[in-house]
This record gives sequence, C-alpha cells and structure tokens, in this order.
Amino acid sequence: MASMTDPARELGEIAKRLTKGNDAKGAQFLANSFGVAPWSTSFYKIIACILERAEQVATIVQRSAMDEDHIRDAVDHLEGFRSAFAGSALVNSWNNSGHGLTLMKDHGQPIQFLSPTVRQFVAYPRLNDEEIAELIALIVRYRDEVAMASDAPPFVRQAILDGLGLFRFQLENIGWMGAGYVLSAFREVLQVYEVVQNQDMPDAFDPRALLSGLTSIIIKFKDGVQSAKGWADTAETVWKVYQVGSTFVPPLLLTSQFVGR
Repeated sequence: MASMTDPARELGEIAKRLTKGNDAKGAQFLANSFGVAPWSTSFYKIIACILERAEQVATIVQRSAMDEDHIRDAVDHLEGFRSAFAGSALVNSWNNSGHGLTLMKDHGQPIQFLSPTVRQFVAYPRLNDEEIAELIALIVRYRDEVAMASDAPPFVRQAILDGLGLFRFQLENIGWMGAGYVLSAFREVLQVYEVVQNQDMPDAFDPRALLSGLTSIIIKFKDGVQSAKGWADTAETVWKVYQVGSTFVPPLLLTSQFVGR
C-alpha cells in the first residue's frame, strides 16, 4: 500500500533539504539545490510552486479547529518560511550569518508538525523515485507522439505540450507534490478537449486519437491513488481526468475508487 503525504509534510521536507550551510548567495544556493540557473524562468517557477503550497497550508490551518493562538503561530512560521525565498535571503550568503538558512532552521520543522492537522483536509499518495521515473518516461513518449501529430490544429498540440511540459518540470525539479499539482498540469489539456468536442474540426483530425496517449499516464496515476487509503486532493479535477480517461480506457480499469473518498 502506498504511503501518504500532505502539503505541510512536503514543505517540512523541502526545508530539511535546504537546511545546509553554504557560502553561496541564497539565490545561487537554491538554484543549485533544484538544478536550475539562478534568476531563470525555471528558478522563478520553482519558487512560485513552493510559495503557492505554503499559501495552501496557511489557508487550511486557518480553517482548522486549532486554537486561535496556535493558528497565529502556525501562520507566522509559514510567513517566515516564505521569507527565505525572497528579499535579503536571496542576496545574502546561505549560512548562519545570512537570513535564508536561519529562516529554514527556525520555521521548517514547526511547519512539518502541522501535518496531522493539514492531513484532515488534504492527503495523497507518495510516489517513490521509480514511480516518478516511470511517469516521466510516459510523458516523454506522449510528447513525442503529440509533436508528430501533424493533422492536429496547432493550438490543440501546443496546449497538450504545455500541460505535459509543466507536469514533467514539476516532477524533475521539485518532485511529487500531490495529485493537485499533477492534475493542474492537465488543466489546459482538459479545456482543449472540451473545446474540440464542441467545434467543427478538420475531417482528418480525431481528438480522441490524439488524446488517447493520456491513457497510460492516467492509468499509472490511478494505480497510485487506488493503492492508498484516505487520500483527498482536488476531487473535482480528479473527476475531470476520470471522465476524459474513461473515453479511452476499458470500463473495468476505471472504478469509483479513482474519484477518491
């Protein structure tokens, strides 16, 4: 059975990964840690992804049954964590005399301790390195298929390539961060699917054939979800993927368990 994780635990794990003293400037240290160039588009994407998840945890905590003073403390820790990815933390050395390392040490573990509270609202299966590698291989293969689909309208091809590109970027540079992150990468794909279903397209173009490459990715994701208990993350989006997937996957492979609990 797959183990479970949640946004607070993942933020704590990111903090642990970054709690290493280094004389490099904060931006350079973070870029090196995630394998990208400092101040590049990829750099900003990674930072934005982490900050977005911190905002999600703050929203969940504020809706929880925690005592008001504990909520304030939790939100303060999340703000401190976020500060490590902006301002002086990025231009000073990532060591004990700078800001970034100190912020990680002070706020990372308290955020991870929010996991039991956050998991009451959002929890999802944890994928291991082998499963992530399998998903990336499926993405690469499907991207090649889409790129060669010369009969597809350019905007359809590009939307699918953009969605797959985002999915792959997150997996390679940040790692598995839950169903919501993976499924959001397909938002444009799903929107395009709905559009082409309701528009006149060239006779040679079959949207079902083009999107059939999603089948293996959906099945792989579905297998991970069904092996875990108690998961819940963006159920509406999961249902949208289920609907698209059911167009191509034999009914016996798609069960109600895919929609969550």
